[in-house]
Amino acid sequence: SGTGVHELDAPQRCLRARRLHPLSLELLTPEGEPISADRCSSVGYIHQPFPMAFVDSVHMPPMIPSPIGIVLGLLLAVISFLIFQPARPADDMAVVALAIGLSLAATASFARRCSKEWRMTPIEKMHAAFCSKIRQEVPCAQRTERGPMRAITASQLQELFSFYSHDYIKQRTMHYVYRNIVLPLTAEEKVSYAEFVGAHRVEWFVSHCWATKFAEFVESISRHSHEVPSQVQFENAYWVCTFSINQWNLEEEMGVDIKDSSFSIALHSESCRGTAMVIDEAALPLSRVWCLYEIMTTYERSKLDGSFAGVLLCSHSGVLNKGSASMDVAIKIASAVMTLDLRNAGASKQADKDAIFSMVRSVQGGFQAVNGFVRSAFQESLLEVHQVFNKRFGDFMKAMEGQSAMLHHLTTGSCIEFSELAKHGEAEGVDDYSGCDLHMQEEMAVKILV
Repeated sequence: SGTGVHELDAPQRCLRARRLHPLSLELLTPEGEPISADRCSSVGYIHQPFPMAFVDSVHMPPMIPSPIGIVLGLLLAVISFLIFQPARPADDMAVVALAIGLSLAATASFARRCSKEWRMTPIEKMHAAFCSKIRQEVPCAQRTERGPMRAITASQLQELFSFYSHDYIKQRTMHYVYRNIVLPLTAEEKVSYAEFVGAHRVEWFVSHCWATKFAEFVESISRHSHEVPSQVQFENAYWVCTFSINQWNLEEEMGVDIKDSSFSIALHSESCRGTAMVIDEAALPLSRVWCLYEIMTTYERSKLDGSFAGVLLCSHSGVLNKGSASMDVAIKIASAVMTLDLRNAGASKQADKDAIFSMVRSVQGGFQAVNGFVRSAFQESLLEVHQVFNKRFGDFMKAMEGQSAMLHHLTTGSCIEFSELAKHGEAEGVDDYSGCDLHMQEEMAVKILV
């Protein structure tokens, strides 16, 4: 229990566990088969059945001996009685031995439980170290109004990932980061993560799917921040639901309806320049109903506000709209979008799905218009990637032709003038190309090719 994973915390679910090493357990089905689904957690409790609960003293009150301790106490009493029987009356000796045995058992049990209760787990030590690091920069949480003032920068996001990535985040998703990192870090002050590390005014609203690997999410935002510089501050600030919402006060964050939610307030704010959708090769965000709402809102605002950038498609290889993403990634994403129908988007709560579907149908053109908006954005992005690829390919071919021409001159033994060589590239460390002998020209050719 207490893992934050519904399938693990369900009271009717009984699982087995295999110890991989002192800090890792592998979950198994009751039949002993490994669970293939992603059920990672670094927090929670294990409830042991009888007879293990009888042997283990972890969950007993501190000053009460564990069941096994009582048995050992009685055993010590019997042994003491047999050893010291000739020296003292039997009744007195039995009472003394029993008292000594129970006292020793209680002391041992208490010491064992204290060592477990007061010893911090490895991830708790990481949290303490991270809190100390943050508090050196931000002495206390900066409480702000919900909405546009709770954004975080790409560097703040990278700082979190770098600190926890090696031992904990690894290739896990936002689900893990939320349960095992964001909640524990903000538990004491009951604030959003953005307030915990120092919040900023939003420039980009981030639409994403929690099932995306967090490492890819961070890389996508970092690339967007590099390719689309901030217009008002040192770097872009992003509104990300996981970090911008106060997870300890969800009722207030959701508002009286969807239009009053923190999502809507941030996305409609004057400082928001556009929507940055973190998209993976399976186009997972487009399968979630809340991303559908964010796309619909982006579509509506784009029609009314010419300065609004619309949706920028961000992948771990670059921003598709800027043509910087790899061609392979762009084609895979486009293939997933070709068969897209936002009416198939799912939600964890049926009420959210019904409300958002109703809002989409109220938009002029309904699902057909929103589907068209998404496909158009992907089509334009794919064309941009294609144009950039063609330009780079053309530049590469010209460079190769120039190098081939230079090698031809060198192999024929003719000397190349500086002006002619400069057309094909410079050989580092050579200031005067006139009068070069053939050996020197060959060395220059090697440098240019490299």
